[in-house]
Parts: sequence; structure tokens; C-alpha cells
Amino acid sequence: MKKIVFILAIAIISVLNVVAQNPQGQEPNSQPNQGQNNQQGQGGQHNKMTPEQKAQKETQDMNAQLALSQTQQQQIYNLNLNKINQTNAVMTKYNGDRQAAQPELKPIHDQYKTNLNSILTPDQATKWEQYRQQQKQQHQQNGQNNNGNNNQQGVRPGDPNY
Repeated sequence: MKKIVFILAIAIISVLNVVAQNPQGQEPNSQPNQGQNNQQGQGGQHNKMTPEQKAQKETQDMNAQLALSQTQQQQIYNLNLNKINQTNAVMTKYNGDRQAAQPELKPIHDQYKTNLNSILTPDQATKWEQYRQQQKQQHQQNGQNNNGNNNQQGVRPGDPNY
């Protein structure tokens, strides 16, 4: 009888240990961005964001770099939201295959860039392009430091150059 109680106690402790290691009821392998093909970067958090949240974040990022006016912020938010929705529709159509979707994505991004430049002042447009080039170089360096495994991680659909 003592052996049965002892075995049950060990089993209960083991089960509690396993449950305690998976906070919030997550499955053991459900941690975001463990090197999977995360095409949108941001460590899995970006994937869980709604298009509206993504557009808001991108607008905030641009505002931090460019000190946008209230009018510019609203126009750029709408522009970002439209581009994200269009990009998502194309990526869904191609089941996430960026290469296959590229012919349809390029006009979306070209139009986005044209519209963005019409909203920004010439100084802001120059500053934004310099910032984007800097980000692109950092992304490429990170890819090289990652054993050449550059699978579009860290590139967001909101990036005008992606």
C-alpha cells in the first residue's frame, strides 16, 4: 500500500512539474519564432497583430523617425492599412510564397512608395529613404551573421522596400 501511495505521489508531482513549465496553458512547442520561416519578423508578435495594429505600429515607427504632423499620421496610417490589406490578400492567394507573389506585390509597393512620397515633405522622404537603406543593410548583415540563412526574417509587409 505504501508503494502505491508513493508511486501516485511521484506521478502527481511529475504532472504538476510539466504543467508549471508551460505557462498560460501553452503547448510545449508553441513559442513564437524559434527560427521558423517568419516572413514578417517581430518575433512572432507581428504575425498575431491585426492589419490595423500593424498599420498603427508602422505609422508610429515612421512618426518616431520623421516627426509627422497629425494630418500626415492619419494619411500614412490609411496608406499603410491599405497596403497591408492588399499585401495580405496577395500572400493568401499564393499561400505565403513570396517569390510567386512578387509580380503582384511589386505594383502594390511601387504605388505605396509613390503615395508615401506625395504625403511626406522632400526632407522627410529623403530621411525615410536613408533610414530604410540603413535598416536594409542591418538586415543583410544579420543574415550574413546567421550563416547565410536569410529567409526574409525581420522584413515586415509595412516596409516599403520589402
